[in-house]
Amino acid sequence: MDWTRAIDRNRAVLLAVVSAILALLGGREGDGPVARRVRSAALALLRPAEAAVRRLIVIAARGLAATPRPARAPAFAC
Repeated sequence: MDWTRAIDRNRAVLLAVVSAILALLGGREGDGPVARRVRSAALALLRPAEAAVRRLIVIAARGLAATPRPARAPAFAC
């Protein structure tokens, strides 16, 4: 698979979502509460961003080797 293309696509999605969230929240002044409508719109945009970040993490971790830890003994016997 062309990993560079997948990374570029997910990165572009992530940057677009972050830009949209900043545009939503950019017009605010001060540290006061965010309107419910703006908050809901920002949270709706965060879902695709989270998915893009997860895909990028999986792609980045594709070459890593993991060794399982040995099983721990139970803390107490029944």
